[in-house]
Amino acid sequence: MLSSLFTGKSPAHVVVATWDAKTIVPIKRASAKGMWQGMSKVLKKDYKGSADKAVKSLQRMLVEYDKIDGRVADLELQLEAKEARGKDARARKIRNQLASLEKDRDDLIKQEEKLRDLKLRPNAERDEEVNEA
Repeated sequence: MLSSLFTGKSPAHVVVATWDAKTIVPIKRASAKGMWQGMSKVLKKDYKGSADKAVKSLQRMLVEYDKIDGRVADLELQLEAKEARGKDARARKIRNQLASLEKDRDDLIKQEEKLRDLKLRPNAERDEEVNEA
């Protein structure tokens, strides 16, 4: 089987395949785009959810994580300054803002977990092999 994958003068740099090797995608140049196209083709065979849509959503989520992290860093500096000056009322407001941002981050984590679950398609042959292992 492997000898048929690596024939010719310039064999593929990477080969992506389904669990049963019925779908094999040789990738000659290991560019990010080429790698993703190959992986996406294989994922479509075994998963119900769209990996392309999930990745795009995850990329948008990374921006949201960055916004939250930046805001948290700013507020922590402000909190430290307010506490040093004894401004307890303002410090309390900042702590509340930090708690709200923590909730926002927790919500993002839950959304991320849902996006990552592409739902494996049922396959009796594969599932039997997994159970035997």
